[in-house]
Amino acid sequence: AAAVRALACSGDYFARPDGQVNTAAAPRPAGSTLKPFAYALALDRGQLPPRRTLADVPRRFGDLAPANFSGGFMGPVPAREALILSLNLPAVEVVERAGLSRFYLTLRQLGLDGLDRPAEHYGLGLALGNGSARLTELACAYACLARGGLWRPLRAFEDDPAGEPRRVFSEGACWLVSDMLSGDERSLAALGHRADAALPRAAWKTGTSNGY
Repeated sequence: AAAVRALACSGDYFARPDGQVNTAAAPRPAGSTLKPFAYALALDRGQLPPRRTLADVPRRFGDLAPANFSGGFMGPVPAREALILSLNLPAVEVVERAGLSRFYLTLRQLGLDGLDRPAEHYGLGLALGNGSARLTELACAYACLARGGLWRPLRAFEDDPAGEPRRVFSEGACWLVSDMLSGDERSLAALGHRADAALPRAAWKTGTSNGY
């Protein structure tokens, strides 16, 4: 578990000046990749029943006035749809409910060591990924969801000793988040139609950097 099977980082290894930069281990803007962890935390704390409706409407949170990638707002929206569509206002609301400090500590438990400033430095914008994360860190964090809430440290090779697991989320919260991100509407988004064949069920999440 948690061993690297394959890693692609920088294209041509001999290209100059950046051919030998391991981009998989380089901090990058986290964007929307952190949202599923906010939802899992809120589910575990009983603050986000799966059928809860969240408000995708213009709001200010101090100096933060988030907007969606589309530039518009959808109004009342079920939590499931809000996560699938990666809506920003509902994600901030979820973190506001769960508590910024608690969300920050959860991300640190998931091994996101690139978040090396105090929680207050990021503010509620942490829900939208205004911090940095490494691809290797994100892979381990998402594996925690797939593993039913148990996080394990990354191993570079299959025969490296396995690190001790730690529980971050409940199995139930992980199942619910994975179900949100793997339904029939996900096939429609990925393939342009609902899959006719019996394909393996896959949960996935987009993440847009500050450069789009």
